[in-house]
Formats: sequence, structure tokens, C-alpha cells
Amino acid sequence: MRKGLLSVVALGAAVVSMSTCVMASKIDYSNTDTIKMVQEKLNAAGFDCGTPDGVAGSGTKAAIQSFREANGLEKSEDIDAELFNALTLSKEQNGFVKAVLEAADGNLGEGEKLKEVTLYDNDLCLSVDLGDTSNSDVPAEDIALVRVSSLTDAILELGNFEHLWETITVDFGDMGEVVNGKDNIKDDGYGKYFDSAKFELKKDTETNSEGSEVSVAGDNSAATVSSDGVTPEVKEFLDSYEAVMNKYCDFMENYDPNDISAMTEYLTLLQEYSDFAAKADAMDESSMTDADYKYYIDVMARVEKRLIDVSS
Repeated sequence: MRKGLLSVVALGAAVVSMSTCVMASKIDYSNTDTIKMVQEKLNAAGFDCGTPDGVAGSGTKAAIQSFREANGLEKSEDIDAELFNALTLSKEQNGFVKAVLEAADGNLGEGEKLKEVTLYDNDLCLSVDLGDTSNSDVPAEDIALVRVSSLTDAILELGNFEHLWETITVDFGDMGEVVNGKDNIKDDGYGKYFDSAKFELKKDTETNSEGSEVSVAGDNSAATVSSDGVTPEVKEFLDSYEAVMNKYCDFMENYDPNDISAMTEYLTLLQEYSDFAAKADAMDESSMTDADYKYYIDVMARVEKRLIDVSS
């Protein structure tokens, strides 16, 4: 199995503590329909563009500059996410976008950035730049799927705004995008999340499908997989690992420093974790399917969330 697979969530660390102008769920600001919409919104707001024609001429650019200045936006004559959101979103929707920006803070790695957040046609779209991943031991696609999990988990905690969106798109540019709808929401009793075993980076407008095909890593020999594409051996291992980590979290939540017998249970849990770490090192990564890795990410996301809850 991938080197350091289970070190992503180290037990010891916890102990110490849209319409025609929307393409692939993203807004094309140079599209004539988008420009025409912006012109109409500017005119309605009292910033005269002339007749909306879908061409960003000097009159439109002057109106954009005036609108930006009047609304405290960055000085520019460009049509971008900041302008588009200010013109098309209600006060509540703009508040949601700002809340998403705040929620996303801390869920990106070094060198990564959230380029923009838009809400259009009930699709919340986050455009993410992963930066340079060439020196990472983890494939960029795996990093992207982990980011989808952490970002969407943070957004799902903004329950007061859930009525404002139907889909959440996390777009990684040329690498593709992952789209999740409300029908995909899971709830394990500890919080809402999307099943990352179903995440799939797509470069077209298709959304995730429950029946997506998965490819098998390694050679072309046949492999035994479950109905959802996860190898039974891997699923059994990860399910057992999650069960142990849940036992550990339950232990920490109910820990009584005055209970001497608790130390025995703690040492038992440490031994179980040590056994799983050894099993992880012994597993053969080359035999794992894409679905195996996605299931791994899903389990790790749930475990990490529980550890964070316990530590706080």
C-alpha cells in the first residue's frame, strides 16, 4: 500500500491533544450572453451601459469601473467573479459566498489557493489552483479528491445556507472537476459529508454517477472487486481501521483521568493501531483499484473529522 498511507491520520497526534452562459458549471466571463447579462444588471442598478449587446466596449467598461468604485470592489474594468457575484446575488447569497471563503480557509495546502467562488443557477462553484504538485509523493489527482472532501465538509457545516444551492462543484482547471448534489449527502451521526468513494474528476459536463466504471491499477489481470468497485480485502481492512479509530475517539470522549483502569484500555487501543499500521505497510499498492483509493480517502476524511471533534 502507498507508503505512509495511514500516517495521514496519526493516532498519536490526537492523543497529545447553470444557463447558456455557464460551461461545465463554471461562468465564462467572455461569453456574449454573460456580458449581456452584466450589461442588463448594470443598467438596472443605474450604471448606464447603453443597449445590452454582449460586447464589452468602452461604455460598458466605464460602467463597470463606476459600479466597482461605488460598491467597494477592487478597481478594475474586468468582468470577473467579484463583479458577477455583486451584480447577480442577493445580500443573503453574497453572505453565503463570503461564508464559503472563510470556511475554505485552512482546508488548502501550501502553495494552493482558492481562485474564486461563484453561485449561479443553484450551483456553488469553487475554482481551486493546486499549485506545483510535481515534487509531491502523492499524485495530483489524489490531492484534488482530498481537497474536495475537506472543502465540501466545511461547506456542509454551513447548514443555514443549504437552501441556496443544489450542487457543489470543485473545479481544478485542466485536471477536471467534481460535482456533488444534495442527493449525494451522507450523514453518519457525526456530521454531513459526501461519499468520496464516488468522487470522480471529470473534464466534461457530466455529473457523478452511482454506476461509474472504475479502472484497475497495475497489470491487466482480473481482480475481484465488490459491486461498488472496492476490493473486498481493502474494504475489510479500512472498515476495521475505522472501527478501531471510532473506539479510540469514544474512549477519549469518555476519558476519566481518575480511572486507573482506563490506561489498560488505552494501551490496548495503541496495540490495535500498531497492528493496523503494520498491515498497511504489508499491503500491495499495485493491486489497488481507483475505487480502493477513493474509499480510502472517504474513510480517512471521516476519521479525521472525528479526531478533530475529539481534540476540540
